[in-house]
Formats: sequence, C-alpha cells, structure tokens
Amino acid sequence: MNKEEMQLVLQDVRKAYRLLADYQQRIIELLDFIRNELKAEHYYHYQPNSIASQSIHKIYNEPDIGWKFLPMLNMNFLWHKTANVPAGEWWGDHIQQNDLVFDFCIVSDEDNDETLLPEESKSELHIYVYKCVKYTRKNNWYADVWWKSEYPDFGEVKTLSNNKDTEYLVYGDKLDLSDLYDEEAVRKELSEFRKRASEKLGQEI
Repeated sequence: MNKEEMQLVLQDVRKAYRLLADYQQRIIELLDFIRNELKAEHYYHYQPNSIASQSIHKIYNEPDIGWKFLPMLNMNFLWHKTANVPAGEWWGDHIQQNDLVFDFCIVSDEDNDETLLPEESKSELHIYVYKCVKYTRKNNWYADVWWKSEYPDFGEVKTLSNNKDTEYLVYGDKLDLSDLYDEEAVRKELSEFRKRASEKLGQEI
C-alpha cells in the first residue's frame, strides 16, 4: 500500500464513522418512538461490547477488539411498564402480576462471525416481553430476573421460574429494521407485533 491508497482508505473510514453516527442517532430516535407508543419507561441497558476502564490494558492482544469498540452492537434496552408506582418510589418495589418489562436488542448485523456477506445478513430488533406472574424482590429486577433468564425462540413463550417467589412468562419476537423506514411503517409493524405478543401472553400488550 502506498500513501495515496492509504489516504483513500482513511477517507472511507471517515465516511463510515459519519454513517455509523447517523445510523445510531436514528436507532435511538426509533427506540424512543417505540417506547412512547408502548407507554413504557426506561429502566436499564446492557452493552455486551463495551470495555470496562479497568480492563482497557487487555485490548492489545484481543483478536476481536474491533467489535468491542462498537458499543451499540447487540445492545439491550430494558423498559418497564408497571401499573402502580407511588410517586417518588422505585418501580421494582411495586411489581405486580401482569406488569411488563420489554427487552429490545439492537442486532445491527445478525452475523457477528462475519461468515455472511453484508448483503446476505440482516439488521433486526429482537424483542422479548416479560410478563410477571409473581415476583419478590431480592436484589433488583436486572439481577433477579433478566440476568438469569434464557430467551425463548421467536414466536414462542418460555416460563422463567428462578425460585418459588419469582415467575415470568417471556415472549420472543423480531422486527426487520428495513421494514421500519418511516413513522407509519413503524406503527404498522409495532401493531402487528403487539397483536402477536398479546395473543401469546394472554393480555393486551
């Protein structure tokens, strides 16, 4: 590679950074719109590709470190929909039967192993709806339920029971990001998702 070729590569990198920043901005705006449509409240997030500051010294020998610096890749957003939360109190202390938690995962590239060409892969939102059957707080909802859970297959419901005091029904679904191109399209796809989830979980989502 010569200097001119290197300059062209770096030009592509600058374009890629700007494209990625714009894409992530639009994803956040999309999620905010969906959250408002669901009348849910933000609770937490999980970034599997983030790097803790105390571990930054390990990056030099990690083969897939490039992916680890893409923090929104496969990032989870957790939103709760809790019926009765007294003003000023923590929602996790007032979870009742039929209260919901939504888990939205941004799967920008379903093929993290790079075995598929970009045009062969897909970009999706993976959605998991947690319906409370019973819950007794021990630590917090994230530690008590989400961290210990296993996802169901898409279109299916799995029963999550950590102990005699906690039980949830979890429904899995996914939306193709290419179908979410404008507000009307998002509302259409979201409406169809809610119908599927409502039927599987036995309550209006």
